[in-house]
Amino acid sequence: MSVFFKINSSVAWRKMSDGTVTIVSPVNEKMISINKSASLIWEGAASGKSKEQILELLYSKYLPQSELTKDILDEDAEEIINLFISKGLFLLG
Repeated sequence: MSVFFKINSSVAWRKMSDGTVTIVSPVNEKMISINKSASLIWEGAASGKSKEQILELLYSKYLPQSELTKDILDEDAEEIINLFISKGLFLLG
């Protein structure tokens, strides 16, 4: 079964020219800037991709050009997704 995330509708965000994303959240009253890797996860969720599809995006971007493994990417992605959920930025959908 595929897992999908939705961005909380009260959150505003914008992709910056350097590939990062800036998020403004009234949920936790903060402005957050996330790096390019986390931005891929964010944009994947914004475009309706499943968790599995988002992981495939990360694999295609990082596995061919680095020493990272799928296990490391999976762990990092899970940590980022759980952080977004805990901060009220992502909703399970």
